[in-house]
Amino acid sequence: MTRERGRGRGAGAGAEGAPGRRLWTIRLVCGDAPAAAWQEALGLIAQSVARFEVQPAAGPGPRSWRIEAICDRAPVAREVAGLLAETAGMALEELPEIAIETLEDRDWLALNRRQFPPVRAGRFFIHGTHFEGIPPPGALAICLDAGPAFGSGSHESTRGALMAIDRCVGAGTYGRVLDLGCGSGILALALAVSTGAAVLASDREATAVENTKFNAAANGLGSRIEACLADGLSARVRARAPFDLVAANILAEPLIAMAADLGEVVEPGGMAILSGLIAPQEHDVLAAYHGAGFMHRSTLVLGQWSTLTVERGSGT
Repeated sequence: MTRERGRGRGAGAGAEGAPGRRLWTIRLVCGDAPAAAWQEALGLIAQSVARFEVQPAAGPGPRSWRIEAICDRAPVAREVAGLLAETAGMALEELPEIAIETLEDRDWLALNRRQFPPVRAGRFFIHGTHFEGIPPPGALAICLDAGPAFGSGSHESTRGALMAIDRCVGAGTYGRVLDLGCGSGILALALAVSTGAAVLASDREATAVENTKFNAAANGLGSRIEACLADGLSARVRARAPFDLVAANILAEPLIAMAADLGEVVEPGGMAILSGLIAPQEHDVLAAYHGAGFMHRSTLVLGQWSTLTVERGSGT
């Protein structure tokens, strides 16, 4: 299982894997309980994160995972340990051994792209520029290469969001659409090709905004997707409200924190797709959105990851 961070070959891509560029790895082995959450957490500081099941040496036993992350900045050991401890609610001394090493010079992102197979999520067919086949009949094809900004379609949280978008669009018509925390822009691309609407895509990271703009242009959607630098539901995003469809593939904590704000920018009867949370977090996220005037419409579970679809009530 690999959490990839996806983007097109936009600004600065020529430097990726160039001679002299240093990369670092973070490696650890852990049990089943924290594996998915740690993979997600490391995705916040790494360019790519992979999780592999470790086969027991002597017959059946507790499942364990090897997690490997690649970073373009030297990780600080105490910060990595603090991130993992906070994510799992563990003390530092309870953490497994964390190895941080410098990598040899290689074009790791080029290797990543070659190993990035097409992904099918509902009607969406996500493929890289290296794909030479023909998309399935009736598919909504999106071209996007794996790279530094999260969202290539392979991670369960992204696939769940894509599938939820497909279901929403199949049941309604939308004209004011927001991708909140756009990353590579994959959800914005999916929203644009499936709804025909203009889409606002926002992110707090300038690299993500640049990647989204590039990927939109590469898919012929540059005139339909406006990518902007914004931290959450800032004034720039609010100026475009109300929205009738919002997709947010982030994490449970920020989803909960912004529930009331989303209630202010989603119009009555509008839908919000919430992804980036694991199953045990569903209750807290839904409680926050119920308190903000939303009604739970559906839950989609892929592996340990849940995608929630909620509708803003007409009486709020």
